[in-house]
Amino acid sequence: MRPGGDVFLLLGMLHTLFREDLGGLAGRVDGVPELAGLAANWPPARTAARAGVAADTISRLAHEFAAAASAVAYGRVGVCHQRTGTLTHWLINALNILTANVDSPGGAMFPTPAIDGFGVLGTIPLTRRWGHRHQRVSGLPGYADELPMAGLADEILTPGEGQVRGLVTYAGHPVLSTPQGARLDEALAGLEHYIAVDFYVTETTHHAHVILPPVSHLERADVDFVFPSVSVHNHIRANRRRSRRRPAGRPTGRSSGARGADRPRRARPSAAPGAEARHRGGDPGAARRPRPPRRPLRPACPRSPPRTHPRDGETGTPRDRPRAADASPARPARHPGDARPPRPGGDAR
Repeated sequence: MRPGGDVFLLLGMLHTLFREDLGGLAGRVDGVPELAGLAANWPPARTAARAGVAADTISRLAHEFAAAASAVAYGRVGVCHQRTGTLTHWLINALNILTANVDSPGGAMFPTPAIDGFGVLGTIPLTRRWGHRHQRVSGLPGYADELPMAGLADEILTPGEGQVRGLVTYAGHPVLSTPQGARLDEALAGLEHYIAVDFYVTETTHHAHVILPPVSHLERADVDFVFPSVSVHNHIRANRRRSRRRPAGRPTGRSSGARGADRPRRARPSAAPGAEARHRGGDPGAARRPRPPRRPLRPACPRSPPRTHPRDGETGTPRDRPRAADASPARPARHPGDARPPRPGGDAR
């Protein structure tokens, strides 16, 4: 398929569905006549060249999609990065609706989440809707209180009143995820001040004057309500905090410099029972509760069980077996740097 040809492929498939009456929702949804009038002007013979897909293939895809017991057309971020991104998404939904592949097993599913985030957003009255303001340079319309990212580079690079001179990004990578990434990369280098909240230094955040680390997923407790709103199954997931953040100002080092030279240390009990606590500064009578006995450390890599030497039947690793006095001479080193002087006491450890 040619870049940007998605919309023509979908229009050709819809034309075939209406021409051969392959749809399954006629009379049960609104807007079907208007959709049929739109698709009537785009037969596969016309859309093939623009889509980069043969006309016979477009017709075959339409027949197979309509005849399948379950089918789904899916598009997300990828099809948004083109001029017809919005229209392509609209036609994807139209294809699923027309073939009765909406809210059915195997088709496009819509959950009923425990926390309906999109429903909550729908209750917020929007005083500023589509086109209430336009970008200064590109003239692209905005929606609510947002402006399209496609014009941000021009807003930064073009001097004049209202020029963007500062920016804050939170877990964003617009150099790779938005249109005109190369031009935006050039524009970010000229900002007077740029603050990024991100874990990583990326092609975007390396322009930042300040990079602030966010709270990691192990340091916070939350309930995810975004992804359950777009899932195919009803579920809810609560994430518990797995680690504690160190309180501000608590020393982390063990050296005298980290603790502070003038800070008194806690008194430690002596080894002798009943002896007074020894201390370095502080209250001489302050005694400390005795520490519990230390547990033996577990080796990071436990030793493997003894193995049998294939030559002489000895057990144990080569390191554990003492070398006989009349053993054959050691092999010469492969490289001059490999030769090492013998250790005192032989090779046994």
